[in-house]
Amino acid sequence: KTVRKVMLYIHNKYDSPMDLKTIADQLKVNSSYLSRLFHQEYGCTLTQFINSQRINHGMSLLQLTDQSVQDVAAACGIQDVNSFIKLFKKQTGLTPMQFRISNRNER
Repeated sequence: KTVRKVMLYIHNKYDSPMDLKTIADQLKVNSSYLSRLFHQEYGCTLTQFINSQRINHGMSLLQLTDQSVQDVAAACGIQDVNSFIKLFKKQTGLTPMQFRISNRNER
């Protein structure tokens, strides 16, 4: 039940600054407990999951819009475009622009 609440919170707020402590405070649970519970359920840290959700959303925006990479990063809750590019490349193996170009034919 707690993990479902975390998922809903992340889904609704991924474009806002958030971290383990923020989410734990919102759900009124201990952050260590939440971290352990989440890791048991999903096999990754909460931060890794949040970043993954943000990058997945960024992928959609890059495919469906002509927004700049900086605007896409901000829409995903990442204000530093360089951090977004690093996270994006780590998850996809491509920079955001490489991804957009390689997926342009799929629009």
